[in-house]
Amino acid sequence: MNKDQSFSYEFNQVSSDQEFSVLLATNKSSIGAFHSHPSNGYAMFSFQDVRFLLAVYDGAFLSRQGEAFNGLVCKDANGNTNTYMLKISNIDVLRAQVGNIWNNADYATLSEEERIKTIHMEQAITYSNSKGELEKSFLEQFKNCGVELYKADAASNNFNKLTLNNSSVTPIPCN
Repeated sequence: MNKDQSFSYEFNQVSSDQEFSVLLATNKSSIGAFHSHPSNGYAMFSFQDVRFLLAVYDGAFLSRQGEAFNGLVCKDANGNTNTYMLKISNIDVLRAQVGNIWNNADYATLSEEERIKTIHMEQAITYSNSKGELEKSFLEQFKNCGVELYKADAASNNFNKLTLNNSSVTPIPCN
């Protein structure tokens, strides 16, 4: 926060030598981050991305927690660049559902790194079975997790909230 009560949003590029992992910061003055996925990954949020959103919320100043987000810029299978954002709709539900997945008895003997890889491998199968409908798949996988999925329009001027209506993804323009 600046002295005049406005906010500055800093650009800090973070690189990683690991193909599917980058360490993103959470701290009192950070309310989120944008990232990308490699071309051989899925062009949609992963469980770890949802878990990171919770970490951002928990790490931010109390007065800024409502602004917590996680953004993703990626190319889909057709080569189109899409910009997505996750926001929290219900922090208690998000916390409980992330905990339920993370603490699943099937992962009890795994290290943190092995747990993430296993969860992501299972999620990759689900995405693969979606026949390219990654937005729909994400909304189905995380429909009861207290998060909302947004997608920027082609000009990246506005975001639309993506919802699932009768198995179809429906964009709802944001005001």
